[in-house]
Amino acid sequence: DLLRAVQNQPWSDVKELNWGAINGDEKERLKNNGDIKTPAEHCQYKFLAHVEGYAYSGRLKYLQQCRSVIVGHKLQYIQHYHHLINGQDGHPEQNYVEVPLPFEQNLEGVMEGLLKEESREKVERIAENGWKGMRQGYISPAANDCYFRYLLHKYAEVQAFVPSIEGAAPYESFVLMGKTHWDPHRR
Repeated sequence: DLLRAVQNQPWSDVKELNWGAINGDEKERLKNNGDIKTPAEHCQYKFLAHVEGYAYSGRLKYLQQCRSVIVGHKLQYIQHYHHLINGQDGHPEQNYVEVPLPFEQNLEGVMEGLLKEESREKVERIAENGWKGMRQGYISPAANDCYFRYLLHKYAEVQAFVPSIEGAAPYESFVLMGKTHWDPHRR
């Protein structure tokens, strides 16, 4: 639906990605014409599209690391912070632009509205709300650590056994080192 909706639109840089060519030989990789974007390259766009398919798409939290407006449909799959996503048009805390499905009927009109000069302040506000609320708040590394620490404590409350912590690594040490075993005296 998204590919058909953005076809020949001057505001679109959406293309089909040839997944089979990503890890293939050089000839196969060239089929993507340099269209594989790093997270930093995504952040160079003013608008980013988020779509879900037949399964959960894990890319939204990465798109939300950008100071860009995220445009997508009503979310079908839920993560622990999705209740904080505000797609209510005109709301002062809006941080997501929700486009009714099907995209082929609705996306062009929404994008044309966002691209109008009189929408510039609204667009900047949505991007800033997303940046401040998500990147610097709800899904910052510190917030994720806090969430997982809370989750582990709650899980421990319902366990039928008490695990041995002999040889265990503190959560903060694991996050810092990226592993559970290391020699602290090794340089």
